[in-house]
Amino acid sequence: MIVGRGAPETAGGGSDPLPAPGLRRSLAVVALLFVVAIALLAGATRRAAALYSTLSPGTGTGRAAVVPAGNTPTAVAAGRDMTVSWAPSTMSGGTPMSGYVVRRFDNSGVEDTVLSGCAGIVAGVSCVENAVPVGTWRYTVTPRLGAWIGPASALSAPQVITSATLSIPSSTINHLPATLSGTISGYVSGATLSFHLDSATGPVLNGTPATVPSGGSTAVTIDIPAGTDDFPHSVFAVDSFGTSASNPISIIDPPLLTDLRMYDTNGNGRIDRVLATFSKTLATYTAGNGPWTLANVPSGGALASVSVTGNVATLSVTEGAGAADTAVGSFTVALASNASGIRDAAGQTATFSATAPIDAASPAIVTKQFFDNDGNGKVDQVTAVFSETLSTYTAGTAPWTLANMPSGGTLSSVAVATTTATLTVAEGAGAADTSPGSFTIALVTNAGGIRDAAGNLSSFTAVAPADKATPVRLAMVMNDVNANGKVDQVVVTFSEPLASYTAGTTPWTLTSAPSGATLSSVAVSGSSATVTLAEGAGAASTALGSFKVTLASNATGVRDAAANLSSFVATAPTDGAKPVLLTLSMNDSSGNGKVDQVTAVFSETLSTYTAGTTPWTLANVPSGGTLASVAVATTTATLTITEGAGAVDTTVGSFTIALASNAGGVQDAAGNLSSFVTSTPLDKSKPARVAMVMNDVNGNGKVDQVVVTFSEPLASYTAGTAPWTLANVPSGGTLASVSVSGSTATLSLTEGAAAANTAVGTFTVTLASNAAGIQDPAANLSSFVATAPSDGAKPVLLTLSMNDSSGNGKVDQVTAVFSETLSTYTAGTTPWTLANVPSGGTLASVAVATTT
Repeated sequence: MIVGRGAPETAGGGSDPLPAPGLRRSLAVVALLFVVAIALLAGATRRAAALYSTLSPGTGTGRAAVVPAGNTPTAVAAGRDMTVSWAPSTMSGGTPMSGYVVRRFDNSGVEDTVLSGCAGIVAGVSCVENAVPVGTWRYTVTPRLGAWIGPASALSAPQVITSATLSIPSSTINHLPATLSGTISGYVSGATLSFHLDSATGPVLNGTPATVPSGGSTAVTIDIPAGTDDFPHSVFAVDSFGTSASNPISIIDPPLLTDLRMYDTNGNGRIDRVLATFSKTLATYTAGNGPWTLANVPSGGALASVSVTGNVATLSVTEGAGAADTAVGSFTVALASNASGIRDAAGQTATFSATAPIDAASPAIVTKQFFDNDGNGKVDQVTAVFSETLSTYTAGTAPWTLANMPSGGTLSSVAVATTTATLTVAEGAGAADTSPGSFTIALVTNAGGIRDAAGNLSSFTAVAPADKATPVRLAMVMNDVNANGKVDQVVVTFSEPLASYTAGTTPWTLTSAPSGATLSSVAVSGSSATVTLAEGAGAASTALGSFKVTLASNATGVRDAAANLSSFVATAPTDGAKPVLLTLSMNDSSGNGKVDQVTAVFSETLSTYTAGTTPWTLANVPSGGTLASVAVATTTATLTITEGAGAVDTTVGSFTIALASNAGGVQDAAGNLSSFVTSTPLDKSKPARVAMVMNDVNGNGKVDQVVVTFSEPLASYTAGTAPWTLANVPSGGTLASVSVSGSTATLSLTEGAAAANTAVGTFTVTLASNAAGIQDPAANLSSFVATAPSDGAKPVLLTLSMNDSSGNGKVDQVTAVFSETLSTYTAGTTPWTLANVPSGGTLASVAVATTT
């Protein structure tokens, strides 16, 4: 038997199940008891437990169970969500309930309709109501087991669903646009959330979040757009369930600085304008410069005036006297509040603290210069210095145009560092030239080209760069202008025309000038400086040697029209002085009385000679000689002459020599070709002994004379016997005197006391050089070593004897003894005449041996 609040529902009548099958079999037996039980329970309270009885099979006996009352629930409010939970109820035998019915009551006990989250039969032990109306609420839970319902639980403790709120702690807006931060509470979890201006249906504002999170509370952000007027406003937060809350806001929106830029409007590298742009149209401006403070204006500029149009204030700047500068650097602009200054139509004044302007000034070219860095007289670099530090450069040569480059150079590469663009120039094949001429450079804008860190692109039209290329010494040549073998001039040629020169010799230094020359004067004309030298007293020399010229910088010295001062360290000039003939001498090197050599000595060491005899012309060579060969060593050309068949002759006579220029001929190491017109050589051939004969002039068998014949007429002789040495004179003779006539010197000898002797024997004559001795008119002193004279003394009969060699009383032999050993005899009896030979004898034969 079951005791409960109502009858069971049929199988098709509801969601509760029918009684168990065993119970149905006992219905007939217990019908009356069931009716009585119902009647007894009718007056019981709703909280009384239902009785459930079952007949034990086969015995007719059973037991009863009670459907318990619900456990008091707990309600928890979160926003407009109410979570209701309770402890489960079970039958005494442990059978769980099949569900629960949840009911909601207001604080006065009036029941309200439960929302969908807790409506109907709740299978679990908790449920959540969403969007619960604002108020104080309590809940009961009634358990169910099938069709049977137990008593309702006691009411839960009251829970309050509060009204929705929107809280924005900082609701005063100083500048628009603005973003407000706040919180909402009391909203429906999961509801779509929107924000509105001035009413729940007013203009929609951007905000977050878009959906109410669980619990109905969250932080929110709401954007108030620019252009919202300054009147009082409210912000509304509305969810898709109609939940709404608002918060008032105050908007204070003076003109706000939105852009501040500085400009160089005339492109001269100095800031002359600043534009300040504000967030709204500005009212009439009458405050002058007063509200503005400009600090550290580039180039030292100062504020000149202020004008306002629309939402822009234009600050005109008087350019400073400082260096050109378009970099922001520490430049700042500040604006103070001023009732007649920057303000909107509502009179709200703008201010801002010291602010660096945005750089809107393109880098301006300040200097442009060209250089000859390697000092070879050709432009190889251009530098363009700008008014501020430049950004990374990637444009290569593309933005640049170089026209009429000196020497025909071309732009090779461009590098940028700090404020400077360095243009490297490939030197041209043209002549060296450091003058500006019509040289120009131009720059076009290029995204990877000349620009500052702010991206301001620089450009300029064709301009002439400043000349920073020093006049370069291209050539420096030393000359022997008067061709006397002494350097008397140096001509220095520079890479461009020179300015007026007034420095005299001061900037110039000459060291080791040939022949000891000294600096005399300097004159400048065109691109050349002519340095005149006073010839030195030293030996003639056109050799460069260690000659060097130095030029010092001098403000009135060698310089170009741009005042670039030229200088160079001690430098050897190029040898432009050809070898000059200093001496031309003919020689009898073999001492045989015939000219066989000419030496031509020049003013410097000569280069390799390959021209043979071609450049030379020799006329009237003594003895009829001819030019055989030419050899050159150091400063001397030696002409070897094939001796002629003519008589010995060491006189110059009409002998002449000429030299023509020849590429392989006489020249110096610098290639300066030498030549000279028909010239008579100096007589450097000393009188040669061509004959020396000893004589026995008086025929007495004793040498009394030596005659020495020379190759040319001799000069006056006054040396006496001093230069002569006679050794082993036959018969012991001695030198008595010397006389000269024509080409002959006659040595007279005092005969010696020794036996007569006309044999040369070991007789020698020696001639020493003597300034008053044997010499020609050219003062070439003759000499010779100990030399035996030719024998010019015939054998003299000393004794003539007849003999009877057989002792028979008849003459049979005659011996003739002479003054010297006789030569081989082959004449027989022919040369002899014997007269009146005793006993009538006749000459039979002649034999010669030694002197007899």
